[in-house]
Amino acid sequence: MEQHFLVFKEVAESKNITLSAKKLHMSQPSISVQIRNLENEYGARLFDRTNKGVTLTKAGEIFYAHIRNVLDILSNAKEQIIALSVDQRGLIYG
Repeated sequence: MEQHFLVFKEVAESKNITLSAKKLHMSQPSISVQIRNLENEYGARLFDRTNKGVTLTKAGEIFYAHIRNVLDILSNAKEQIIALSVDQRGLIYG
């Protein structure tokens, strides 16, 4: 699921599926499928699509705000887990 969130965030920020696909080293259809899967999962259209790119819908703006927080939390968790494996005492201070 984290990859879907990363894909969503990249598309939201670049406003372009093709550019996102290139940056993420994925195919454009794969990006589109992941976005469609998220939209189906959450029961809302997250992007308005035009021939000039994509823009967030109101639901997409709400989702984007939460995704940024979720990805920050996951990144912090990953950093703490890595620190734990490096810390010979097995303790995390924070």
